[in-house]
Amino acid sequence: MRIGVDFDGTIADTNTLKSAWIEGETGQQLPSWSCDRTSCVRHIGREMYERMSAELCTAERTLAIGVVDGALEAIESIRNVHELLVVTTRPNDVVELVQDWLKQYSQTAGLRLANLGDGRRAKVDACKAHSITALIDDDERHLLSCPSASVLPFLFKHGAPSSFSHPELRVYRSWPGVLTELGCS
Repeated sequence: MRIGVDFDGTIADTNTLKSAWIEGETGQQLPSWSCDRTSCVRHIGREMYERMSAELCTAERTLAIGVVDGALEAIESIRNVHELLVVTTRPNDVVELVQDWLKQYSQTAGLRLANLGDGRRAKVDACKAHSITALIDDDERHLLSCPSASVLPFLFKHGAPSSFSHPELRVYRSWPGVLTELGCS
């Protein structure tokens, strides 16, 4: 299989930064597992989300982003069984920062980065263009059309409580569950 793993919120712990930014700017407390774009826009609005993204996508902040627990080990496990691509829809002018972030970790050496565009094209369509057969992403909007496009969807909500569910997607709260499903554990 060719696996696409989203960068922000799935490998890189950008959602913790978003959670802190939202609390500092609005006083709202959103847990990091609910700081994907779709969830954030519901809570803080599109304009505020765009402002937050611009502030957090700087070189200094991107390179300082931590790693989602278990992500680097998961990358190694997946690569032992499947082909792996890191995917992002960050704007073209900052996608190089993702490559720089990946270079910091030996587990990501040689990983191919697929920039799936600037969000104007559905991520699942871009996945099909790259022959990706499974997509691991923290944002449901990218996954809802996956089954009809023959792409296996993995909704990754790191640290979400067991009470959190999605009506249409199976939720994975940590990397071991994803690895088991992919036959990599």
